[in-house]
Amino acid sequence: MTTASSADGGHASEVQFTIKPRDLHKQVARCWGRAQESVPEWPQIPLTVPDFRPKAISMPWDAFQRSLVEDVERYLALLSGDSILDEDAPDRACKPSTIATRRNYLRLAASAAVERGVPAEALRSLADLVSPSTVRLILEHYLAKKDGKIVSFTIDMAERLCAIARVYVKAPETRIQVLERYCAKLRRKRHVGLTEKNMAVVRAFKNPDNRNRLKALPGRLFDEALAERDAPIQAAVKAQIALAIQILLIAPMRLANLAALNLEQNVVRVRGSEE
Repeated sequence: MTTASSADGGHASEVQFTIKPRDLHKQVARCWGRAQESVPEWPQIPLTVPDFRPKAISMPWDAFQRSLVEDVERYLALLSGDSILDEDAPDRACKPSTIATRRNYLRLAASAAVERGVPAEALRSLADLVSPSTVRLILEHYLAKKDGKIVSFTIDMAERLCAIARVYVKAPETRIQVLERYCAKLRRKRHVGLTEKNMAVVRAFKNPDNRNRLKALPGRLFDEALAERDAPIQAAVKAQIALAIQILLIAPMRLANLAALNLEQNVVRVRGSEE
């Protein structure tokens, strides 16, 4: 990896060039856009930042049999705790966000099955979707998408379909054993530890200069926000970003939890001794 400096509004900024052509393509398009905004003489020819992500093959629910969709909703209602006395209901009801994620997983699974040759009309219920032959096609689809690399999504898909077969469908034990073998084979190949991409970030912060720059970033952004006179909305956004970074430095949390923080409910105001 090499680095180079570029002009950006009179300030030098470091640009990293990697050996990955697609990453370089996107980086060049972004730099071109920044140059158009900051350099008056720069050619005003637009460059679009490319999106190399594979096109989704997921199908809408109305492309499937109504009986399958209704069965999916019955299963999700069970998870949501609608019938607390049902023997198959979970001890703790799933949150709405979890229900939405499970619904999406099942739609992706059904879409993958169709992509692999299963007729949509053959998927009449969850029992059809979690049959060993169909689950194998679904898993093969996602393995092929990653060129055989086993990622957490594929393992989660296998385990969730197996759980549906065991708890909700109550499939025969012979079928459950087949699905459990799929799960076990995938689990053995699970990547342990951080990914290489995350490790590269960790290695960057072994440099004390990088750590110091990160610690100083919230204060610098907040000072810039206070100095902004002509663009109050942009200044407010910058101040918000500064506060978010400072909170994460002191109390790391998921971004969804950070976004859900409420000043009155989640922030405890500590007062000193009153005289």
